[in-house]
Amino acid sequence: MSAEIKASGDGHYTITGELGFDTVSALYPGPFAGESAVQLDLAGVTRADSAGLALLVQWAQDARQRDAKIGFSNIPGQLAAMIKVAELETVFGL
Repeated sequence: MSAEIKASGDGHYTITGELGFDTVSALYPGPFAGESAVQLDLAGVTRADSAGLALLVQWAQDARQRDAKIGFSNIPGQLAAMIKVAELETVFGL
């Protein structure tokens, strides 16, 4: 199980792999911790569990605390379902 963050330029990042208990600690805080605006493309996420969702929520909270903007795009269906169950649609713009 592995996951990666790849910079695409201009505050855009692509997240790939599995966001799970075994991978999220290696991804936090992420290379975008100092940026004022970040867009995360999640199209490459192949699987996510509650730890993966918690990581995304933490990134959103970190951004909010430093008055930065964060956006999430191409949220996979499995992750979108967890977001809805947890009633976090506003955090992720769903």
